[in-house]
Formats: sequence, structure tokens, C-alpha cells
Amino acid sequence: MKNLLLLFIFTFFTTLLSFGQVPPNDLIQNATLVTESPFVETDVRLDLSSPSTGGQTGCDLLDTPVVYYKFTAIANYNISIAVEDGWGYDNGETLSILYSAPNLNVTDESQLTAVSPCTYGNIIDLPVTAGTNYYTLVSRIGGGTFWSDVIIDIPQEVSANERSALIDLYNNADGANWANNNNWNTSEPISSWHGVTVKDGHVSKINLRWNNLTGTIPESISTALAFLENADFGFNYLSGIIPDFSIIPTIIQLDVSSNIYSFQDLETHYTNNTSISTFNYQFPKPIDTEDSFDGVIGDNYTLTMTPVNGTNVQYQWYKKRTNYYDPSDEPIAGANSSTLNIVNLQEEDMDIYFCKATSPIITDLEIDRNPININGPISEAELNALAAIYYSTNGDNWNNNTNWLTAEPISTWHGITISGNKVSGIDLNGNNLTGTLPPEIGDFYGLEVLALFYGNNISGNLPPEIGNLTELRILDVGDNNFTGEIPASYANLTNLRGFWFNDNQLSGEVPDFVATNYPNMTFFYISNNNFHGVLPDFTSLQNLLSVNISNNHFYVSDFANEFNDYLNLQYGWSNSNYYSPQTTLDLPENQSLLEGEDIYLTVSESIERYGNTRRAQVLQWYKDNVLIPGANTNPYIITNATMADSGSYHCVITDTDIPDFEIFRAPIVVDVTLGIHENELQDFQIYPNPTNSFLYIKRPTNIEATINVYDINGRLILNQTIINTLNEINLSKFQSGMYILEYKTNEVKIVKQIIKQ
Repeated sequence: MKNLLLLFIFTFFTTLLSFGQVPPNDLIQNATLVTESPFVETDVRLDLSSPSTGGQTGCDLLDTPVVYYKFTAIANYNISIAVEDGWGYDNGETLSILYSAPNLNVTDESQLTAVSPCTYGNIIDLPVTAGTNYYTLVSRIGGGTFWSDVIIDIPQEVSANERSALIDLYNNADGANWANNNNWNTSEPISSWHGVTVKDGHVSKINLRWNNLTGTIPESISTALAFLENADFGFNYLSGIIPDFSIIPTIIQLDVSSNIYSFQDLETHYTNNTSISTFNYQFPKPIDTEDSFDGVIGDNYTLTMTPVNGTNVQYQWYKKRTNYYDPSDEPIAGANSSTLNIVNLQEEDMDIYFCKATSPIITDLEIDRNPININGPISEAELNALAAIYYSTNGDNWNNNTNWLTAEPISTWHGITISGNKVSGIDLNGNNLTGTLPPEIGDFYGLEVLALFYGNNISGNLPPEIGNLTELRILDVGDNNFTGEIPASYANLTNLRGFWFNDNQLSGEVPDFVATNYPNMTFFYISNNNFHGVLPDFTSLQNLLSVNISNNHFYVSDFANEFNDYLNLQYGWSNSNYYSPQTTLDLPENQSLLEGEDIYLTVSESIERYGNTRRAQVLQWYKDNVLIPGANTNPYIITNATMADSGSYHCVITDTDIPDFEIFRAPIVVDVTLGIHENELQDFQIYPNPTNSFLYIKRPTNIEATINVYDINGRLILNQTIINTLNEINLSKFQSGMYILEYKTNEVKIVKQIIKQ
């Protein structure tokens, strides 16, 4: 879930900064003709427009980057011109200048005469004269590379017949209570009515989406608005027969989605309206009120759904389950009417129920009844398990522990979802959980969601008891500090849709059952762990959207046969970040030696792996993150070493057939010193290492020395001069991880690996 969000943000901003074209109307002869009101042009790259050739009377803008729009005023009204960011506000200095012109075929800017002030401002509002030709100049200086929206409002009126149809809509759909009814049912020009666009004197667009419309769409909207192109009534509360919009020759889009229409409301003109290029009517609002009551064992109950009007409407009752990329609600056998009778209620009947109505005529539409929750007390085992989680993960210090361990209903405890008489969801992500997960985590027999990712720091092994949670759909324990292997009991989690174990310290091989026992799996994320070995084959999973194995210990031979299949996933391996980089199983090393000795740099043997022959590979050694020419062997030997050879070494293995795949060997920190300074090397101390905050450097001399600290990528992140025999280095603001400390005087260089906890 979070990974998708990060992917979206990365993709969005990459696209935003990488694309853009010169506006076609940056020359006077290419000015855009404005025929509708309000006129909106979005994503205009004003920063790429050509500079003005100047010569305008009253406001000469020589060399200013500009774009032009033109129109002929059809009435004596005030017009407005505004420039905004796509974010809804102005950025940079904006010019919006209105000029009169002899005609709309101007070819030279000297033919323009300013009729508005020649001053900066992102909005102008001034009168125009009917029959006069105008050019609007827009410029934006200092706005950066982001796009602008240009909005020009030139009031236009329509015929009495079209005005009357809009008033019908206002009256039929309870216009007085709309979220925005600005200027509706007034004498103001129709183009100023909220959501209405007028083009060449006719209503061309109606956009009243999310506007609290109730009631019906009058037939006059389809019979009187003969030039209507787009009508959007989505996400309101409309009902009644939908008029036949197909009779409008210009119509290209009709949206009535997410309202409260019945099948019958759609059926009347369904065939004709489906001939429109875009006809959206899906996702109707659920009907009836959501209900919840305490069930009594042994009693009888009748659950009802208001019958939906339509031809041969069919019904199916369900027990509600977590839907994640693949519907998993549990249908109730034989429950095929608008009522559901529950006789002699038992504990297993306590659940969340709802009903779906479908139509054989409109097959892609479902109308749902709002849920009915038959409540019961959760079991003592589940109550004790919640308490165990609280105490085991330091609940007193959670970011949010509202109502936990109180007498308030369990459904009000932060992060807990109850279905009937069982806990169905535990969502405590970003909540500062520490400690370990208790074995009681396996006592929630109806649990469908376990989400503990991000902003927690749970440690220890993954509890094998999670394997008892056979109803589990979502298992997200990413961004914690779990260790050990994936328990064999997790083979029982056959309902899993999402599997996020990324950003932990898990190890071992990925068990085969994750590819064979989870047929509905959509996401499999294990990046940033210590897994190794042959990756299970996921290619048979029909619902799979993404696999992320980066930053583990995998070789190409571990997944080579499936690589091309993973390229084609929705979030596929065309982005190498999903499979690369990897690291070898080698641990970081420190080598201390004297000048004249040889340095031996090795990487663990990787030609044979579990009987699989490695593919063609290239090995390259680096020193302090800089490539060493010709260093392509294993081992790589530096003979007769000098102090200049001190530093951090690593190697990178690439595969010639897999793009951007890299395997890194953990750093080898080499410290070469002069023999005459052996005493100084012996007495040189760094402590404590690892450290949580301060690092102390003790040495036998007080001569001036330089301390440099580098991260594992070779970036210098601290530089400090020391002159005392005991010196303090503050690492409290460093992130946890491994760093390289370099100590240098005119005669001695010492390199040490340090760990910040």
C-alpha cells in the first residue's frame, strides 16, 4: 500500500519535471480563439513561450515571454482573466493584459492597444464593448517549470428555451440546497452559473459533480440543450428516469455514476444512452441505512433490503469480508431474495451482512445494501490476545492507544475492526509499537487484516502462530526489525492477497509455498532484508501485480527463468528498483597492515549456486566509491601496499543479460600504516563502537589531525579537526548504520569501520 503511494509520487514528479512543450499560441498570429465561457486551458508552460517582439501601444512587452488569446465581445459585460498554478494559486509575477484590435487576424503586436492597466497581477476584471475585437496577453515570470492554468470568463447568454431547461434542472434537483448554486436561477448570464459552460451562445457543458443534487434530471435538459457536449451529474443523490441524451447530436459524454438510480431508471433509455461515446453509470450509492444490533443466541432475525425496481432483478446475500484487489465476500448459499432469515442465531452467525442486487439487462451494475452488523461479545481468548499485544509492544507509549484496555466497546479501540463477535482487523501502522509480537497474535480466528508497517520498531522472530490466521487477507509487517526466517506455518494463509515483509532483518530462503499456497496474491514485497536462494516461481498467480526483492542476497540465476514474466506485471521489473541491487553474503571486513604488505580483496564464490550455473557476469572493484581500472579479478591483490591504498573497497557484479542488475560486496576497510608508527596504531582507540550518540577517539599524541566520516556510499558527512589526546565526536543525528571513519595526520592515516545504532 505505502509502496504504491511512493511509486505514484515518484512517477508523478518525474513526469511533471520531464515533459512540457512550447505553447502553440506564443505568437500573435497563433492566438487561441476563445469561443466558450468560462474558457479554461490547463497545464500551459508559460516558461517555455517565445519572447514578445514588442510594439504594443500602451503596454509594450518587448522580450517578455507571452501567450495570446482572442475573442469578439458579444455583449457589454465585465470579463475576468486569471492565471493559476495547477495547485490553485499564483506563483511568480503574472501579467494579464487586455488589448483591443482592428480584427481577429492580427499578425503584428504593434496592432494592439492596451485597454487594461500595464501592471502585474494574476487577475483582471474590466468591461468590454459588444462587437469589439480583443486580444489577451498572458505572461508569467519567475514561476519555475510548473504548469499554469489560464481562465478567461467572457459572459455569454443563451436562448430563453435553454435558460428555461436549466431552471427546470434547478427546480427538479433541489437547487436551493446544492453545495454550489452560484448565480443559478438569477438574471446573471448563463455562463456565470456554476458548472455551466456556454459556447457560441449555447450550453455546451454541465458539470455538477459532487454538488448535492437530489431529485431528478428533467427531460427538457435533453430536448432543449441541442448543443450539449458533456453532462456530468456524478456523485450526487439523483433518481428517477434518466432522459434520452442520445437525441442530442453533439453529446459525447454523460456521467450519472454514484447516484441512487434503480435498474428501471436506467433501463428506460439504456440502449440509446449506451450509444453515447462515454456513458458512466456505475458505482451507485448503497441503499438503506447501515444497521448494527446485538444478537441473542437462539433468536430469529429477518434482514431486509428494499426491493430495487427493474426487470428480473436478482439478489444475493453475503457475509462481508475484506476486499483487496480481488472480491472475497462470502456468499450465503440459498440467500437469493431481498430478505434473509436467520433462524436460531448461533455464534458463527454473528457477522456483517449485506446484499447485492443485479440485473440481467444491465450486467455491469451492482446495487448494494448498506451493511448490517449482528454484534456479539468477542471471545475471552481474543480479548486476552489484544491485551497481550498491548503489553508486549509497549502500549503505554503508542502514538495512539485510544480506549485500549478500557470498558469502551472494542470497536472503538484505536486500529481495531470488529465483524460480528470477532476481531477482523488490526491496523496499528505508524503507531510506535516496540518490543515483540506475542504468541497470542494467533488467537484471532476471524482476522482478515494485520497491518503493523511504518513507524513501528517491532523486533524478534515472526510468530509462527500467525499461521493460525487462515482468514487473513492482508499481512503487512514492513518497516520493522523482525529477524529469523518465514515460519513454515504461514503455508496455511491461503487467503492472503498482500504480503509485505520489506525493510526488516529477515533471512533464509523464501519458502515455495508463497507461490503455491497464495493463489490470490497481488503484492509480494520482501525488499531490504537478508533473504537468499532460489526465488519461488510466481508466474502462475493470475492476480499478481508486483514483486519486490531488491536489497537482499539474490543472484540472477535465482529468478532468471521468470524475469521476462515479471517485466509484464502492472508494477513490473521494467523498473530495476524491484530486483536490484543485491548484496553477496560476505560480511564487512577490516584489514590493518603495514606498508609493503599485500592486500587481498575477495568476494564469496558465486559461479555455482544451488546447482544453478551463474550467467555471464562482470566483476569490478572500487576504492572509496571510485572504479579501479583493470580490477576485475577475484581475488584482487594489491602488492607492496602504501598508505595511499588505505580506504574502503567493494566490488560490483553485473549480469550482461539483465539490465541494471548489480550485486554489491560489503565494504572491506583497509588501514595501511607506517611501521615506525606501530605504537601510535596500537594506542589509537575508538569507543564505544557501536555507539548510540557520542564516539570517543583516544590517541597517544596531541598533534593536529583531521577526522572524516563517510557513509557506505563514500559521501563525506562529517569533517572535524582534533588537537587533544581524548576527543569527542557527536553522531547523535546520524541515521543507524555503518560508516567509515578516517583519521589523518601528516604522517599517519588510519581507517576504521564504525556502527551507529
